[in-house]
Amino acid sequence: MRARGALVGLLLLGFVAGACSSGGAPTVTESVESTSQAITAACTTQTIGFPCDPDGPAGPMLECEGACAISTNGTDACMTLKDAGIASLDGVVCGNSGGVGNAACALHCLGKTCLVSNAPAGAACRPTDANTPCDGQCDGAGTCAPVAAPCTFGRSAQLCQFNTCNFTKATTCKKQTLLADTLCSDNSACRIGACDATGVCVPGNQIGCDDGNPCTDDTCDPKTGGCIGTPNDNNPCDDHTVCTTGDHCSNGVCTGTPIPPCDDGDPCTDDVCDWVVGCLFVPHCIDGNACTKDTCDPATRACTHSPISCDDENPCTTDSCSIYTGCAHAPIQTDACLAGGSGGTGGGDAGVGADAGEAGASVGGTGVGGSGAESGTGGSSVTGSGTMTASGGSGVAGSGGSDSLGASGASDTTVPAKSSSKDSGGCGCRIGGKDSRMTTSAALAIAALAFAALRRRRQR
Repeated sequence: MRARGALVGLLLLGFVAGACSSGGAPTVTESVESTSQAITAACTTQTIGFPCDPDGPAGPMLECEGACAISTNGTDACMTLKDAGIASLDGVVCGNSGGVGNAACALHCLGKTCLVSNAPAGAACRPTDANTPCDGQCDGAGTCAPVAAPCTFGRSAQLCQFNTCNFTKATTCKKQTLLADTLCSDNSACRIGACDATGVCVPGNQIGCDDGNPCTDDTCDPKTGGCIGTPNDNNPCDDHTVCTTGDHCSNGVCTGTPIPPCDDGDPCTDDVCDWVVGCLFVPHCIDGNACTKDTCDPATRACTHSPISCDDENPCTTDSCSIYTGCAHAPIQTDACLAGGSGGTGGGDAGVGADAGEAGASVGGTGVGGSGAESGTGGSSVTGSGTMTASGGSGVAGSGGSDSLGASGASDTTVPAKSSSKDSGGCGCRIGGKDSRMTTSAALAIAALAFAALRRRRQR
């Protein structure tokens, strides 16, 4: 499509590329085509004035509809001809990145089209990458030849004029006025202003600067606009640390006198000064391990890290230790631990009295219940014929159970009961006391024997 447009334009203009017969219609013997300019959104100071594609290869505009120019913010940019203030690029080299060498002179703009036709003699070109656009000119046969006395090319300081040449006749020098409102300075980078429509820089106010160093006096460099810091030891300053005192400037640097060393008199601490909070006293033997107990010997500052015990004496948990969080007790997921055990049982029997008239009786001990619902059961008491009787012990309930107390004998004197072994703490793990499974009938039989023995003694 671009080629057809170029051809139509060429025919309309009556461009003659070869010899014409007298009085006959002109005959076009050279091909024409349009291309996408390689200078797209990458304009530099060395390409100011050359064609570029203002909307990129994908856009509808062609490279001969845009030119590299200085934008109002002072940077190089590809702008439309209208925005750049250029009427036409006819005869200007195109189709080559930067307009460099003979390749640049092989094409030139005509209307919107970049023609594959040698640029006219005198068209500006760059013999090499090191040259400016005014350092060379095309000879009309496709060669870029150096210019003996080239025009000055470039912006005058930070003002509103750009020195260049006529891009269709490179030996003709000119000044190009920059766009209105382009940033400028009146030979001082510390007074930023804006260009007016006539190419005059209207300076702004003098700007200051700050290099961030309180120990320097700062001034603006008129050449670069940067800061020049001159040391001044009379300036006040702060070195931003509480570990010093008497802050002052010295050769452009803020410094202070260190405070006395931090010392809490404890050999088992490491004493340091933190620039934000001041003195810190850090325990010397902290190893960062939650599974050890850290101790320090004040005499030698030697450290001891003893393992801690995580045993919670619960058979239904798994005990462990993490160096970060310390002890942990995970429940054991077994049927016995989930269901719970039965309660404990009563204790053993009472002894037989040795004195005359003394009756032995079975005395219930104390059973400790497990974690189930069954409680321990107190033993039964039997009244002897002597002066002493035994009382039934009490059963201690398991979690969820109830106590059961044995009945007392008739006498008011009680033979102390033996204690049973305690239950193991629940979870169905139960350990009864001596003769803890003795039935009531067995206890009565023992009591009957004791009663018979006592009767025989009385008959004597």
